[in-house]
Amino acid sequence: MWYYFKLALSHPCKMVQLVAKRILRGMKFDYHFMHGRSLFPETVIVCPSMRCNFRCAMCYAKKACGVDASIQKELSLEEYHVLINQIAGFSSILSFGGGEPLIRDDVSDMIRYAKSRGLICNLATNGGLLTERVAEDLIKAGLDFISISLDSSHLAGANEDNVDSSSAVTGLINMLNVRARIRSAYPRVNVSCHIDLEDDLRVPKRILGLFQELRWDKLSFYPVHFYMESLPSEQKDFIERYQYSGEPFGVKLPDNYTFISNKIEQYIEFLDNAKKNKNVDVYKNADHAFYRKYFSSMPFDVKYCNSLYSGMLIDAYGEVFLCHNYSLGNVRTQRLSEIWNSDRAVKFRILRKSRPHPICFRCS
Repeated sequence: MWYYFKLALSHPCKMVQLVAKRILRGMKFDYHFMHGRSLFPETVIVCPSMRCNFRCAMCYAKKACGVDASIQKELSLEEYHVLINQIAGFSSILSFGGGEPLIRDDVSDMIRYAKSRGLICNLATNGGLLTERVAEDLIKAGLDFISISLDSSHLAGANEDNVDSSSAVTGLINMLNVRARIRSAYPRVNVSCHIDLEDDLRVPKRILGLFQELRWDKLSFYPVHFYMESLPSEQKDFIERYQYSGEPFGVKLPDNYTFISNKIEQYIEFLDNAKKNKNVDVYKNADHAFYRKYFSSMPFDVKYCNSLYSGMLIDAYGEVFLCHNYSLGNVRTQRLSEIWNSDRAVKFRILRKSRPHPICFRCS
């Protein structure tokens, strides 16, 4: 854990800010006492591009978050500098997402500028564009963490025999090799793997085997996000009634989809074995009952939504979101501090506190 200590020494103010925010979040201070308003988020996700070299079925970015990507222009590097200045004023962590952020060749410049403003930086990538040159640029820019997704959809057609030769795994190895050559402890490498119940687990098992061989910093397994086919209609009715809500994302399943119990038990058994490995994280360290309910048609009834208080997402066109496709405003015309506690944001949080929305079906 020495690298977290080193991170704290290099970002003392941001780490104090982050710890304070997490303590208050643990108390649900905003939720209980601020009547729909919130302290500033600990993490801001910016998307340099909503374009991607993959087209994953469950991804919210398979269609651009903005109103119409065909008539929008991505924020320029200069606009990102202005945006980063605002983020640095109230947040601790800046995460670059997408789309695929490495589609743009100026992401390292964005990271370098964010580091000059004292922010802790993470980048989420599918790994397909992570060449050794790109990896070296990211390291030299000062990137603190990199999250590489090795989902079955990123390894299209892959099985346990050809996972190793996929572009995503090649990108992971490129980062590990360059980091070792430069003798840098950063960025810390986290690989995430979303597992679909249709998966026969051969690919996740091979990814676990790669982790045991290559020993990168962290491996995380998550269940794939899904919703039932009738949910969009329910959500549309909900929006017409209340106005303040987002849109569903993930894999759409038929309402009569059959969840096979022995597959669920195989899934649980795999996760139990996986988390015996040091630095392997299983979603929320959930118990077996959680997964048995998750893979069913029963909705979760979770009153508190942490995402509305701890983070915001800004797409490549400047739209700011609390929930998928629920825009609060645009950074080209408003300041972030105004958008975060705007009337739209406050009304959304108050409504969400009073009842789960249909799209909260699988958001836990």
